[in-house]
Amino acid sequence: MLKYIKFFFLILFFTFLSCVNHKKVNSTVSKSNKKSNIAELVLRSARTYIGTKYKLGGTNASGMDCSGLLYSVFKEYDITLPRTSLEQSKVGEVISLKNVKVGDMIFFTDKKDGRNVNHAGIISFSHNGEVKFIHASTSKGVREDNLAGYWLPFYFISRRVL
Repeated sequence: MLKYIKFFFLILFFTFLSCVNHKKVNSTVSKSNKKSNIAELVLRSARTYIGTKYKLGGTNASGMDCSGLLYSVFKEYDITLPRTSLEQSKVGEVISLKNVKVGDMIFFTDKKDGRNVNHAGIISFSHNGEVKFIHASTSKGVREDNLAGYWLPFYFISRRVL
């Protein structure tokens, strides 16, 4: 009988030990996935604004500007950003262009090789050097564009707040 009791407690001990380790693994995985999940939610939210007309100072579906897009989308997930693209370009961790991920912020200058930040967007795609972003264009409203071509010479900095 004592032999069975020892065996029972031994199994109980190992079962408890495996549950403890399992919980640690899951919490680590959930922490790493949490940022990725929020980034996907931010992107989904930004995409709902595609087609919204441009409105200087706007922050909602009736009209918005580029910094208003970032301000509104991130605010939905309790991330408060400054209201202007210049101030937003100073928030978060600097990320090299080759390391940007979905949900990162991207900023542009007013002229090629310039220093005056005047435009912002949210990275919507990044793979093998191809980068796309969602932004509010003054002429076409909220849209998704490829960084290559027109926008690349105006690129200034990328930042991550997620």
